[in-house]
Amino acid sequence: MRGSFAPGRLEQMTVPMSSVRSIGLLGEYKGKRQLFERQSPQLLSALREVAR
Repeated sequence: MRGSFAPGRLEQMTVPMSSVRSIGLLGEYKGKRQLFERQSPQLLSALREVAR
């Protein structure tokens, strides 16, 4: 799609609410993943070993 980042173009676009919800959920899950990585690094390491 040419010119999709042209000034004013993004303001004119409509985004489906389902896409907005999905983007929000991605941010939420990313935050939970980062928290898990900080709180349980040994458990995460063990799970990775089992997965190999």
